[in-house]
Amino acid sequence: MKTTNFNMDLMVPNQVNKDVVFNESLLTIDNFLAISLNGFMDNAPKDLTNGEKYIITNGEYKNHICYIAHESKGISYFSPQKGALFFLLENRNFILYNGDIWEEIQLNTSSKETPVCPPVSKNFTGIDDVFDAPNHTPYLHLYLNSDVTLNFEQVEIPEVTIMIKQCYNASKALIWPDNILWQNKALHQMTQTPNATDIVKLYRLPETTHFLGTVVAQNFQF
Repeated sequence: MKTTNFNMDLMVPNQVNKDVVFNESLLTIDNFLAISLNGFMDNAPKDLTNGEKYIITNGEYKNHICYIAHESKGISYFSPQKGALFFLLENRNFILYNGDIWEEIQLNTSSKETPVCPPVSKNFTGIDDVFDAPNHTPYLHLYLNSDVTLNFEQVEIPEVTIMIKQCYNASKALIWPDNILWQNKALHQMTQTPNATDIVKLYRLPETTHFLGTVVAQNFQF
């Protein structure tokens, strides 16, 4: 038997190792009474820092929350139930799991209040082959390790700003999906100069899976 929300094992009469079941339940409660999550992660990580919690957006653990229950343990994966609510530190907003996807919850704010912007990433994310953009990340900072095909099928927010950095010692190609309508039909072509940076912005169209795409700027160099 398991609990309803956290799927924790319940102790039963004459069960052996009840202390293990009890301790595992305490660790789960201790981790998820703090309802904040750090952000989204494309795939299951190889390691985490104790206290960090991320939502996985792809692969076997899609929509699960990865975390370390204790410094003596490895990475665990928490499967949320429909209606699970957390505060996302990455976007400074609440997100709700509806059973299939995570949805951002828009809170009412006073017109006098200044909205809090998501923090700038500390590092570019290196991408190879195919990159599936996460569904709730408004700013992407991507570094081309190789030729890459982009995919935005999971994106649900209205706008995405993408800063793309060319490989430092070679020219890699960037392939955009067909569901982007480019301004003046001018498809973005990645700057071929090594280490150059381009900026592209996408706007999601209502009632369709298409985006409007515009090239903000190109060929920034150190």
